[in-house]
This record gives sequence, structure tokens and C-alpha cells, in this order.
Amino acid sequence: MLDVDVGAVLDLGKVTSNGNHVLRAIKIRNHGEGPMLVHLSSDRPQEISFQLHNDNLPDSDSSSSASLGAENDFNQLFNTIGIIHELQIPARSEQRVVLTYLPARYDWENQDDALSSKQTIIGGQRDAVSLTSSKSVIGPVSGTVNSPVSVSGTLNFTGKILGGGSTEGGEIHTCSVRLLAQVCKSVLALQPTEIMLSSCVPGGIYYRDFTLLNLSNIPLYFSMILSPATSQAVANKTLKLSEKPRK
Repeated sequence: MLDVDVGAVLDLGKVTSNGNHVLRAIKIRNHGEGPMLVHLSSDRPQEISFQLHNDNLPDSDSSSSASLGAENDFNQLFNTIGIIHELQIPARSEQRVVLTYLPARYDWENQDDALSSKQTIIGGQRDAVSLTSSKSVIGPVSGTVNSPVSVSGTLNFTGKILGGGSTEGGEIHTCSVRLLAQVCKSVLALQPTEIMLSSCVPGGIYYRDFTLLNLSNIPLYFSMILSPATSQAVANKTLKLSEKPRK
């Protein structure tokens, strides 16, 4: 009488623990002859919630919008409003629901000791660095500093057939879905940590390279925040930042 279109298991794959939600659209189906009141819950209530609509995941999009892509026009406010705990589904109908998952922060402190002393971790909620107003993405490098944490939970759906002349009125139906995810720590490193431009002459052009390293187990979007002085240098074209072509 009651089921979910994703089947018995919903695997979100690799996600990042950086304060961004993972979104997934699911459909709850009522196969009964009467309307059904469905209660939604999980065994991870601090991390999992449900919505009928989320502007970060348009109604026409059934795909996941993971924390990986959350930097692109992703408004975190939309992930925290309109939370529901139950909904009513007409007879022989289905209802689209947005599942939001906010991965917990885990303690990778011991694993972080593997970082070289010459690398500087760029922290913050978004764990992101930004060169310009545009967003960029880098994939993970070899020798990442942490292993993903395997997360398992249960989504519970309990439906009660309402009256209205149906012979099934009052019947209780249940459905559960196992939720799986691999939670990765969001870590960016910078080499070198400072750039020296010595013995410069007016009118000269000087080049220095620096490298951003994604030490996570998943590609990351990033944006670098410039100091006021550096921003002014970029604006008057005395300083230019560009991506070095890959060989």
C-alpha cells in the first residue's frame, strides 16, 4: 500500500562535511483506495529532514544536489525552511518529497597530522578559496589526509488510510529505506604559504606559481578571498591571477 520510488536503499555516495546540505528528491506512493496520512521520520533527526519544495532542487529535477555542487547558486536558507513531519497523499497517487541531509562533523584530528608543515589548511564553513568572482572546482590529489566515514541511517514512513467510505479506513502501513553515505572532510592546502617578489624594477613583469591542493576524497568547489590591498592590485591590473594550463 505504501512504498518509496528509491527502493530499499538510498545511497548518497560521497559527500562533504562542510556545513552544506545534500538534497535528494524521492517519491512516496500510496497504492490504496483511500487518502493516506504519512508520517516521516528517521533515526538521525539532527541530520535528516523532509520538505515538499526546495528552490535549490527544482521540482523538475529528481537528481541529488550534493555539498560538492552547493557553491553554485546554492542558498542554504532554502534547506532549513518548510520542514514537514507528515503529509497527505490522495488514493493511488504519489507525492514528491525533498530529503535534506546535513552530514555531521567528525573528528579527523589525528589524520590531519599527516599534513606537511609546509602546507596551510584553509578552513571555514565553506572550506573554500576564491580567485575571482567565478567559482572553480578541483579534484582530489593522491595521498589525501582522511578516509571517508561510512554513515548508515533509516528513513521511516508510516501511513494511515483515512476514512471517506474506503473499506481500508484506519489501516496502518509502514515502509523503511536504508540511507547510506560516505562523509568526507573538506580540506584544501596551499603551497607555498607565502610569495616573495624581491628586487623588482618599475615596468617589469614577474611570475610566481602557487598550488591549491584538494586533500579531500571528493572534488571541491572553491573561491579565494583577497585582501583589500590585493583586490586593489587586481583592479588596477598591477596583479593578475590566472590558472596555469595543465600539461
